[in-house]
Amino acid sequence: MWTALLGVERVGRTDGFFERGGHSLLAAKLVARIRAELGRDLPLRAVFEAPGLAALAVRIEAAPAVAAQTNMAVPRAPRDRAVPATDMQAGLWHWQRRHPDSSAWTIFGALRLSGPLDTDALRASFDHIVARHEALRTTFRAGAAGLELVVHPSAPIRIERLDLTDRPRSEIETAALGFAQNQAERPFDMAVDLPIRVGLVRLGRQDHVLTLAVHHAAGDGRSMALLLDELGAGYRAFAGGSEPDLPQPARQATDYAAWRRAQDRTPAAEARLAETLERLSGSWRPDPVQTDRPRRPDLGARGARIRFEIPGAAVLRLAANAGALNATLPMAAMAALGIALRRRSDRDAMSLGILVTDRGPSELETVMGCLVATDLTVLEIDPAQPFARILTAVRDERLAAQAAGPVPYARLLDALARRYRLSHAAAPFQVLFSYLRVEPESADLLAGLRARDFPVADTDESFELEFDFKERADGGLAVSIGYLTDLFDSATVEALAQDLSGVLEAAARDPDRPAARLWPPPALPDEAA
Repeated sequence: MWTALLGVERVGRTDGFFERGGHSLLAAKLVARIRAELGRDLPLRAVFEAPGLAALAVRIEAAPAVAAQTNMAVPRAPRDRAVPATDMQAGLWHWQRRHPDSSAWTIFGALRLSGPLDTDALRASFDHIVARHEALRTTFRAGAAGLELVVHPSAPIRIERLDLTDRPRSEIETAALGFAQNQAERPFDMAVDLPIRVGLVRLGRQDHVLTLAVHHAAGDGRSMALLLDELGAGYRAFAGGSEPDLPQPARQATDYAAWRRAQDRTPAAEARLAETLERLSGSWRPDPVQTDRPRRPDLGARGARIRFEIPGAAVLRLAANAGALNATLPMAAMAALGIALRRRSDRDAMSLGILVTDRGPSELETVMGCLVATDLTVLEIDPAQPFARILTAVRDERLAAQAAGPVPYARLLDALARRYRLSHAAAPFQVLFSYLRVEPESADLLAGLRARDFPVADTDESFELEFDFKERADGGLAVSIGYLTDLFDSATVEALAQDLSGVLEAAARDPDRPAARLWPPPALPDEAA
């Protein structure tokens, strides 16, 4: 199980799961496999408490047996009746109805391709991918029991093209960027549009820009990695005159949607809902950070981004400090974010939204779709406590949440509305946290071509503040802060970025320092100038 999940050939009895490249998502997958293949009910916490192979084997031996029928198998959903959308998809639907011109939930990327491009092979590769995955052929409709999936038959994909070879060289780059920006900003209509859009700009005989937009209702981080893998495999095959030899997906997004709906109505989900509601009965509030302009019911979605990086040496120390507490780097990032936000809040408790992957059962590993759940944590930050203690509390809460499964989000909103705390259109948080692990470079994505990023600016945001952490191949940590420009000035978010950067680096140096002393001191007048 370890070699399969970690991608290594062999492991030793004294090896540590996290030392060999494991992380919390892989730990959850390991627990699911142990449950399915060994019939043992091992808690997720055990992997963190006993990360060594031999020590974990002892925990497995002592774990209680679980009946086979309670294993997390994902059955195939019937195709002769409507399948309800997931809570996440329903939330995206309602968002679009409020913000029809927003592209905030579009996953977008653009690549500059250098070399002889076979456009027929490229088109055939996308056609093959769309035929293989129902999620890319799905629209949505309002049904008797709520939002429903509508899966369409496979059809050739339309690649939107722009030929700039007859333009003056001085105009080509600007026109290519304008095309890519339009592809990124144009919204999807979930009721009408298929959730994938491909564009191709020809700048020269062997110079192209490829754009790819996928609505989040049909994709997530893992899905985009799958899509790019299949694009590369398909292109190699079609360019060579053969058909791609790819195994059929074990399940489809439709199967996942039906399974997730059933899981949201289990006793475990009821307990998770009750626990979350209990946590939201305290001093939390969904929008803990003071804004530069008043909040209004008709806020738009226009936003901007500020980016910075934490050097690899500091990230290595932070990860080591977290590992000493049986915690992970994402948990440390979350704790640091809570401390940075606390400096600008009048509350010790604040809610934080988290988009968590929902791919526990092995059948879901190769499913393309929106296999994401909205989770919620309430961070309690006492400035007198050391960073290590705050991180330990974050670790305990995250492990318990992962073991219990995602909170039934739509039912959470219903319960909060009944308590007159929130409207059905509101979220119980306005600060979103996401963390992406290091991804392989895509320079050889398409055989015979060199691919490099073609940057396009983000223009829309979904929440007041969104903090995205992404591991870099060089060991550093890239941090991106999205914010609504109707609420925040860029200077305010720049200052928040400096606070967060300072907390992360200070926590890496001294995790036992009280949180209040991790806050960077204000700049002196001559430094500010």
